[in-house]
Amino acid sequence: MYLLDLLVVCLLIVSSSALINKLQTKRPIKLYSSSLANTPPVISQREYYIAVRNRLFAVEEQIWLHEYAISHPTSSKVKPLSEKKYNEFIKSRGELLEEYPLTKLYADLYDAQKNNLTYAAAYLERVIESFHRQLPLSLEHNNLVAVLSSSGQVMNLMRGQGLVHQRLLPSNTMAEKGVRRQFQHPVFSRKGKYLSFAEIHFKESTILRSNLIVYNVPNDPKAFGTSDVSPIFDSGELPTIPFFVQFSPDEETIAFLSSKPPGSNDTSTSLMTIDWGRFHRKDSWAGQAAVSRFNPRKVVTLLRGSPLFFSYTTSSSTNATIVAHCQRDASTEGSGNIEKGVYILQRSDTAGVNDFSWKLLSHSDASVKWPTPICHSAGGGDNVLVVEDGWIVSKAISRWKRDSSGQLASKKILQ
Repeated sequence: MYLLDLLVVCLLIVSSSALINKLQTKRPIKLYSSSLANTPPVISQREYYIAVRNRLFAVEEQIWLHEYAISHPTSSKVKPLSEKKYNEFIKSRGELLEEYPLTKLYADLYDAQKNNLTYAAAYLERVIESFHRQLPLSLEHNNLVAVLSSSGQVMNLMRGQGLVHQRLLPSNTMAEKGVRRQFQHPVFSRKGKYLSFAEIHFKESTILRSNLIVYNVPNDPKAFGTSDVSPIFDSGELPTIPFFVQFSPDEETIAFLSSKPPGSNDTSTSLMTIDWGRFHRKDSWAGQAAVSRFNPRKVVTLLRGSPLFFSYTTSSSTNATIVAHCQRDASTEGSGNIEKGVYILQRSDTAGVNDFSWKLLSHSDASVKWPTPICHSAGGGDNVLVVEDGWIVSKAISRWKRDSSGQLASKKILQ
């Protein structure tokens, strides 16, 4: 069995290496759009794959709307396609999938996992991750828009230019007398599988409590819109009001900013996270009492300051971290040593004591307004855009991207 596994790995290394070499080629692709053009348009390999993926999304949307119309003949406002047109879209989808390299890689990964070829599966996962670093575009397709009512008390998912909709239910449909709820800050996860937003309860003009709820995004055309969708996770009452909600790239954690209610003496903003994924998955429930699964979740405060903005790194979903732009008290005793700059979150295992620490990447001029840091993937590693001495600078933040002196590389882009 081990010899067979090793043989499969060797074969995959040969075939996948050839595929990666093809992806990394810099040779442009020429597309002749018209015989009258003097110079034919030239696109790169990356631009070609983006065009293939976008065309695939357009084809899949037409197929989805047709299957929805067939499944809801009496209530659907969408007209189904003719049988000939539908078959053409199915054929076109197959041809486009064959053009996209991830299709073959995922098919090989599925076969390796099905036959318990663990080494082959591990290698294929690394190849797929390498492709995502070069072209961080997902094949997951969810053409949905989250729409709030004018009162903020009804949330719908809409598709097909508003012709198809799905209503989302709150975590608790029973409300106290005189207490109203309002939904705010909807956000989709990176792959579009989940939707989260804040649920705020208030009485007259007084905010009573707030919480975060998460939904599975429905994608089955046969079941879409047939019944209201309930949340799969409820954070319970949060200490403060959340805003600027973001999923982590691996979709296991939700990060958000939070501030005290109006009238409070504390004007600072806090960056908080909550690990919702492990509470949602049933395989993490072993050894826990049934009642504890529904207790309010513990929220971790990572950083405090004012103003405060943040974003996640992009090159790897498993090793992603947070980059924040913040003005804060840098002293541990709170002596008023105010420091403003761009920081990166570093994780260390200290048995629960000071697990999170922040490393300064760049000082920021207090007179310059430079809000949310922009992270991007450059050469397979993470970089962040900052402003230094009047220049927009791309600074490397991946540890392996160091120069001969051990310093992280940086490049001036625009003055």
